[in-house]
Amino acid sequence: MAYFSAGSLGFGGQTGTEALTVANSGQASLSLVTAIPSGSAFGISQISCTNGASTLPTTLAPAGACTFSVSYVAPPSGAPAGSIVFTDDASLSNLASTASDGNFTQSIALSGSGVGTQPPTASVSVNEMITTADAPLAGALPPLHVSETITAVDTAVVAATPPLTQIGAPLAYFSVGSLGFGGQSGTLPLTVSNLGKLNLSLMSAIPSGSAFSISQTVCGGGASELPAALPPGGACLFTVSYAASAGAPAGGILFTDNAPLSNLSDTAAGGKFTQSVALNSVGAGTGPPAVPTRVAVSVNEAIQTVDFTAVILPYANQVCHLTHGATVSVTDFQSIVNQALGVSPAANDLSGDGVVNVLDTQLVANAALGKGCWGQ
Repeated sequence: MAYFSAGSLGFGGQTGTEALTVANSGQASLSLVTAIPSGSAFGISQISCTNGASTLPTTLAPAGACTFSVSYVAPPSGAPAGSIVFTDDASLSNLASTASDGNFTQSIALSGSGVGTQPPTASVSVNEMITTADAPLAGALPPLHVSETITAVDTAVVAATPPLTQIGAPLAYFSVGSLGFGGQSGTLPLTVSNLGKLNLSLMSAIPSGSAFSISQTVCGGGASELPAALPPGGACLFTVSYAASAGAPAGGILFTDNAPLSNLSDTAAGGKFTQSVALNSVGAGTGPPAVPTRVAVSVNEAIQTVDFTAVILPYANQVCHLTHGATVSVTDFQSIVNQALGVSPAANDLSGDGVVNVLDTQLVANAALGKGCWGQ
């Protein structure tokens, strides 16, 4: 199943690039055959796939994805429009899928002057044959059988996640900030996706509160329990259940993994990391926090101060040094998600190098008062 991260792309009249991700949301491999842009102002400047491919055709395993950098060069006048036609073997997609010579095609509209649209919701139709066993109607002469028409409605669950980032580490993205059941027994979905460039190891998901449980786990690649390893773009869907009881019970789900980055609060624990999703029996849930764009990095550096300044006391020809060597703690902030989130220029310098000037005001005062270096 081919899942497209946008319904259309728009450039707002400005020369630039936009990211478009095509992910395999099915349980069988997806063959991406071609991606052909139309309109002389548009092009595909780069292809980056989770399987390492940078050109088409390529084959994506379940939960695999390719990110296309779509470029636009604004002309001196006019508002050109175009499209990208994808050819693949995906009969199912969140875009209209058209059969073509044994393959299928989907199209993304491109607008030089407009704005893009969000990805459509996937619609999946399932045909089922259901056999019913009817007993003869009691007391009827002759025996009568009952004809019934049974209609089965299936709802496909598709996890929509932000595009993959350029972060060289696992990034755990949670589809909600919290879950709320509104006082009613039932189930709610919770998806954990890997938006980083390294594999995410989901080790455990432990619910707290006797009224809450995880009734089903489904991961890309077919895993149905933890631990599970998620490649870049991979995801696990958890079905969280609540059995209504007296009072207003609350609980949570504690996830343990190897993700130092997450859109939830990340806590280091014994070489691993944990994140928690709050569960509320009576209230409403909250949406997912944003993908992190900056990470605080603490760096301990020894900074040597250069002793440029001295005060010479005229009455004793003494020299008082005003600066001294010191060790300080420097906190740097590194911008991440550079290409994926359009952060430019990339701020990757963690050293915080610079000149530190130390002014010893007491020594200056002593010198002015005619005292020795240390107030003698």
